[in-house]
Amino acid sequence: MDIDEMRELFGEEDDYFNMLVSDKDLKVESGRVYSVTKRTDIENAAGIFVDQMMSLIVILIVVSILIFIAVMYLMLNVMIDRAAFGISLVKIFGYRMREIRKVYLDGNFYAVTLGACIGIPIVKKIADSIYPYFIANTAMGMDLGFEWILYVGILGGVVLVYFVISGILTGKIKRIVPAEVLKNRE
Repeated sequence: MDIDEMRELFGEEDDYFNMLVSDKDLKVESGRVYSVTKRTDIENAAGIFVDQMMSLIVILIVVSILIFIAVMYLMLNVMIDRAAFGISLVKIFGYRMREIRKVYLDGNFYAVTLGACIGIPIVKKIADSIYPYFIANTAMGMDLGFEWILYVGILGGVVLVYFVISGILTGKIKRIVPAEVLKNRE
């Protein structure tokens, strides 16, 4: 509300203010000040809401990580399953495990890394726009900014998950026997 209209509505003098904001002490009569709120008071009050929301944040992060791991495993596993005939044939021709792994698993590393480098900032922007709707009934403010080190950490986590899953699937490639070619013969 306009300050002059507010003074007229409540019948106050021209020197009446309903709120003053300042970064230093003001010389105002103590009878005219209802309360003083400092930055630390606001941060403490917001901290209570952040503590209450922490369980939601943790659940979102944990579920997201589990979904990512499951999708990554299933994607690479399907690729290995579809290539079982080719892997079996390559084993018959005498290629070593290192060479087979390089062709069927390591080629995806660059695609996963590039996708993560592009996708992580985009997903962060989308999450920042969606998150306020999760907490629409809560009057609070939260710093949603990421330091650059967090982006590097997330990318490192993606690469780590890729290598762990790749290691698991290497065992699956080792179990593919050359007899697979004979099974699929027409």
